[in-house]
Amino acid sequence: MGMATVVAYGLVVAVGIALGSGPGRVRTAAMVCAGLLFVPLVLSFSRGAWIATVLTCAVQLLLAGVRRAARVALVAAALGWSSSAASGSVRRW
Repeated sequence: MGMATVVAYGLVVAVGIALGSGPGRVRTAAMVCAGLLFVPLVLSFSRGAWIATVLTCAVQLLLAGVRRAARVALVAAALGWSSSAASGSVRRW
């Protein structure tokens, strides 16, 4: 449980830096760190850490701007749709 909490904190900080207004290289490095921290969070199997991290990142995204949040939501929905279509779970009319 302790490892999941530390990884979740790191992920939240990395996402916050990536959503900031710093130089592009810093934001890119922060997104890479967030991607790398995603793996141990998945492997921790901690539902509480998952829920807290997702909610905190969603709040950070909303605070970064509604337009940005809407774009991210649309991209996430498109990725979810394409992955479910590729797996055959989306039925065609």
